[in-house]
Amino acid sequence: MTNILQSLSKTVHLSLGIAILLLIGMHFFGDGFAFDRYFFSWLFRYIHVLTGIMWIGLLWYFNFVQIPSMPNIPDEQKPAIGKVIAPKALFWFRWAALATIITGLIVAYLNGYVHDAMILGIGSGGKNTAITISITCSFNGINLGDLSDGSRRATPGASDNCLYRFHVPTPHSHQIAQNVKKRTKRRTQANRRFA
Repeated sequence: MTNILQSLSKTVHLSLGIAILLLIGMHFFGDGFAFDRYFFSWLFRYIHVLTGIMWIGLLWYFNFVQIPSMPNIPDEQKPAIGKVIAPKALFWFRWAALATIITGLIVAYLNGYVHDAMILGIGSGGKNTAITISITCSFNGINLGDLSDGSRRATPGASDNCLYRFHVPTPHSHQIAQNVKKRTKRRTQANRRFA
């Protein structure tokens, strides 16, 4: 039993298997339990909240842990962050953002307000502002995550100081890296002045 719990993959698969068996058991042997619209609304809302927490948690990790800590890390250890930790964190950041928006749209469909969600709440008097903000943030998260491979440059105004250079070098990589270092240094100095 302890062997199963020592691997994250095995633990997740076992817990999903047990949950599916419980749901099937409740469906066939539970009195009044049905896989209806209410069940799926609950299920997708649960997944929506879970992936949203993961997405925002990773965003906070980047903004409050990784970026402020980078100047304090010795130069010989920085490649480990750029080649091991950041790509995996950006991978989960990107997919958590996508899963949050998709499950949110499914919840909106199941609860009858998908039209308001798809038009971003325009003309609704501001009652769907949260949907508009979350869709915008989700697409920003996916796009910033795509920048991690170095194939695209950040759009003007995008926060690219969290994107470290862990891509295939190009002839202009050195100049780009120098520009990012200068911007990061200026931002750090400005933050220290106002702190």
